[in-house]
Amino acid sequence: MMYLILAWLWWPLCQWWTQRRRATPPQKILLLQTAKIGDMVCTLPLIGALAEAGKDITVWHAAMNTPLLQHDPRIQQRQIRSPAEWQGWRGKWQLVRALRQQQFDAVILVSPNLPWLVICVWAMIPWRLAITPDRPSRSMRWASGLLTHRLTHQVGTLLLDEWAQLLHAIGCRVQPPQRQLYPAPNAASLLPPALQLAPNVPHIALGISAANKLKELGAPFLLQLIPALQQRYHAHIVLIGSAADQPLAQQLLQQLPSSAGVIDSTGTVGLDVLPALLQQCRVYVGVDSGITYLADALAVPVVSIVGPTDPREQRPLGPKARFVIERPACYPCAFVHHTPHRCHTGSLACIRQVTVEKVVVTVGEVWS
Repeated sequence: MMYLILAWLWWPLCQWWTQRRRATPPQKILLLQTAKIGDMVCTLPLIGALAEAGKDITVWHAAMNTPLLQHDPRIQQRQIRSPAEWQGWRGKWQLVRALRQQQFDAVILVSPNLPWLVICVWAMIPWRLAITPDRPSRSMRWASGLLTHRLTHQVGTLLLDEWAQLLHAIGCRVQPPQRQLYPAPNAASLLPPALQLAPNVPHIALGISAANKLKELGAPFLLQLIPALQQRYHAHIVLIGSAADQPLAQQLLQQLPSSAGVIDSTGTVGLDVLPALLQQCRVYVGVDSGITYLADALAVPVVSIVGPTDPREQRPLGPKARFVIERPACYPCAFVHHTPHRCHTGSLACIRQVTVEKVVVTVGEVWS
């Protein structure tokens, strides 16, 4: 609260100092997105809109998204930012100095929070844009007045549509379906030999985990799903996940009746090479998680098991994306600005009620 009070005291000087610079459209833009992989992929249309409008783009992002952005020619600069950097007075002041040195005309706060709102005011950035939560805290509600352009998120509305409306203020046109990725050059040649998939056999990529454990399918479900997909579609299954998912992958390989036709890729390729693996697959099956959005951006047909999330707000946008949704009385409980990390009923009904047969049938909708 003290930071917010100081920001409001600083506000008159900030308004006076920046008013003239807002007379012309901003050119040097900072896009601030410090969330995880799925949110970063969903931010790509904003980068595309800024590039199309000829803006000078800097992206501040989480470390995990470095491979996703490092080959993107539309970005002039990118820097890793972690939550530890904006803790305490010292951290905030160092970020203010960094912002002042780079002389940004505008900041697009894709991950808005109270510290960043305050920091951008102290740095006297003339244009400050954000979509604010539909259920803000009292501090966030007060801090929202520090933005020069904002919309309040409407539950059930695609977040990208709201950004398209907001970015009109700086002369940018967002085209929602366009999530353009730039993998590593010659990414296919960087795949290990075991992941150079045989072209005469169809492959299904299967995401086996999720950062938010509320969405996880769990080993018992996967042990049923894998043989069911193999039998129905005569396909090989490629297990997709990070290095942290390798124990789960080994458990599946050990407990399956037969591990023939199951390929473990967990932890073996980075995000800039993974597209080459996904594009060899006929379908990607996964929960509402980062790699699901990545596959969709690559035009790979996707079956998304949405769990507690509301796909009206954020979802794969490809024409061959399909959704498996169970709607218990408590559904949905996870939204773009409000993501719980525990089930408030303790039942995980939105995931536990999903059947193997429903997933297998939904795969069939995009198989051909």
